[in-house]
Amino acid sequence: VADLAALVRVPSISGTAEENAIQDVLSARLAGDGLDVDTWPIPLAETLAAEDFPGVEVDRAEAWGTVGRLPGAGGGASLMLNAHVDVVPPGDLDPWGDQVPFSGTVSAEAVYGRGACDMKAGLVAALRAVRAVAALRVPLRGDLVLGTVVGEEDGGLGTYAMLRRGWRADACVIPEPTSLDIAPGNSGAL
Repeated sequence: VADLAALVRVPSISGTAEENAIQDVLSARLAGDGLDVDTWPIPLAETLAAEDFPGVEVDRAEAWGTVGRLPGAGGGASLMLNAHVDVVPPGDLDPWGDQVPFSGTVSAEAVYGRGACDMKAGLVAALRAVRAVAALRVPLRGDLVLGTVVGEEDGGLGTYAMLRRGWRADACVIPEPTSLDIAPGNSGAL
């Protein structure tokens, strides 16, 4: 809960400096958890000009990709967890009532703030799962990869850039909120 509240307090709205700043926080966290970390500036001009790029709705001066990898011993399938760090703007503040969009206020029932559900809770779940596997030294045959990506609320920039950089896995779990329904496919841009 504390992890989620702290991430909600980072107003990582698509296209803002905070969208990149949260990647710095996550890169350090992944490294601290013992993962091999790849953090890189996404080459925006080249990426946006790619023929198969799905598009964006928000202008960005810069964007960053971050991937953490727990290497396996070999001979097994790899698993990627993929979670986006960007959130949509809070919009009209009146419906928020007493809540501040990026407060990260914690009650007995919920954590409040923009992005708490979509998808910082899923991001924290993925971070905690990877941390547990690393801390328990679970013997993996295949790699366990966690990609934290930008630009998913407006087209797919981060995942597209991650794939272009060469990050792949045999399977991928995206902890996007789905009312606990398993969605074995995705109708998104990618």
